[in-house]
Amino acid sequence: ESGEVRGGRGGGGGGWRGGGGGVGVVFFFFKQKTAYEIYQCDWSSDVCSSDLDGKPRQKLILYLGSVDSIFKRFSKDTGARKTRGVFSKEYGALAALLQVATELELVENIDKNVPKRNQFLSYGKSFLIAVLNRCLDPSSKNLIGDWYEDTFLENIFHVSPSKLNSQNYWNWMNIFDEQTIDRIQDDLCNVLVNKFNVDLSKIIIDFANFTTFQIEHRKRQLAQFGKPKNYRYDLRQINYALAVTKEFGIPVRHSTYPGNINDPTYFKAFIKHLMSSYCQFLKACEKLIFVHDKGMNSQESIDLIEKNKYCIVGSLRPSTCEDLFLIPLTEFKDKYVNKQGKTMLAYRTTREIFGCERTIILTYYEPTFRKNFKTLTQKLSEALFELNEFTAKINHNKWRTHKEVEKKINAIINKKSIKGLIKVKITGRKNRLKLNYDIDPQALQLRIESLGKSVLFTTDPTLTPEEVIRIYYREKNTVEVCNKLLKDSSFCSISPMWCWTDIQIRAHVFCCVTALLLSTLLQMKLKEGHKITMSIESILRALKKIKLVAFRIPSLNETFNEPSNLKGLPKRLYNTLNLRKYAKS
Repeated sequence: ESGEVRGGRGGGGGGWRGGGGGVGVVFFFFKQKTAYEIYQCDWSSDVCSSDLDGKPRQKLILYLGSVDSIFKRFSKDTGARKTRGVFSKEYGALAALLQVATELELVENIDKNVPKRNQFLSYGKSFLIAVLNRCLDPSSKNLIGDWYEDTFLENIFHVSPSKLNSQNYWNWMNIFDEQTIDRIQDDLCNVLVNKFNVDLSKIIIDFANFTTFQIEHRKRQLAQFGKPKNYRYDLRQINYALAVTKEFGIPVRHSTYPGNINDPTYFKAFIKHLMSSYCQFLKACEKLIFVHDKGMNSQESIDLIEKNKYCIVGSLRPSTCEDLFLIPLTEFKDKYVNKQGKTMLAYRTTREIFGCERTIILTYYEPTFRKNFKTLTQKLSEALFELNEFTAKINHNKWRTHKEVEKKINAIINKKSIKGLIKVKITGRKNRLKLNYDIDPQALQLRIESLGKSVLFTTDPTLTPEEVIRIYYREKNTVEVCNKLLKDSSFCSISPMWCWTDIQIRAHVFCCVTALLLSTLLQMKLKEGHKITMSIESILRALKKIKLVAFRIPSLNETFNEPSNLKGLPKRLYNTLNLRKYAKS
């Protein structure tokens, strides 16, 4: 026979045969079954060779070649073989975001406002890598290098992943003080207005916070105790203000401030800051509308906004106009239909608030009424049950004095949702106390009348009730979605931040907001330029499926890049955004 070698696996046995100039080898392997497997199966399987008429059965035969070819293959220098292979890198979402960053001139605007750097990367490029990491795979500064190594960015920036370590990032973060960040934001806003034609006619402002495990330090002013949104009162918090556009929630301004400053106090400073530094607002639109909630109302801030001939759409606390809630629903003549097809009723009137006659819009929404009514009845039942249980404990243990009993009762009946609805009377003296309680029917009726109703106001009398409702409810949701994305652990992940000094914390927040900026611009680009309407999460999820596969051919000393998973939605986005150019780099 001609020399050849065959390898295979089968039911059992083994053997060899030879011929002139070659060797034939056949390998057979048995699968050893456990007692349980033998018990569970029938004897038709290949437990032994008796069921195969005493003959071994070959499962797979692979041709390995002649003896000479095998010897030649394994005696070769293996140095060339080590450089041969196929590598897959993150590509699709990175290429799309990198394209947006290039159009935004992000690197140029950062390098223009910070000192020059003679090391491996400019501050702008280092910052851009951190921003891209925040968009797709938020990680600590020490792990950015590992993430960078698994992406195609090394072909773009030509820097070793070992250089992207935590120490280098902490060094460049110390450059981004508050004034530098403000100058960069001003330049980016100019690009948004002049190049992207971003609509600045309506600006929605919101204040949020995130908690940190930092301890007190005399040189750190940002991390302070306050009222965190996640109710972790044992942790210090860091506050930030965010101003976004009505369409797509594009962040045009943000500011980081200490956690012990409340929202209304900082709102005045934030508005002054916007007015003094944002001349682009005046150039970009004739009518600028600020939207904020009732927690930021103050005479000083509203006067400042009106002084600059801007408009406000906001809400009022129920305590400022309780008599409006007594207006019957038959008086609600205006209607607004939301995206879900549900109707919101509205009643328009005027009233003097904040030193001037304002347009007041009282709204009623049936689904909100049902939800609030269910919550009210549940909380009342819980309070009455607690009072009933507590009655049996009076005059025992520590509940013997009038002071202690009153303190406990106030903790039960003065909860926010049921405050003022239960009347309680304590009679008797020490060790002989009696407790009488009942629901106040008049207060309960007033509370039920107010359920499902909200009070909005505007400084622009030309706005219709439908416009006011749409601006406040529909468009204010935009900034709330932005804050949700900033706190998403799989997206920007503003917390944890893995830095400690105030200047580094400000740089970290700026990095997260810039990641949100690139993502919202990508969403706007797809919708306005190509009529593709998708959420940010859906866009990035589809683009993440596109990988860049690199084929290395040592004999040609070349590497060929080809994108993979180009089918369906990823392929459509790939072609729409023209991401091919980065694959060639």
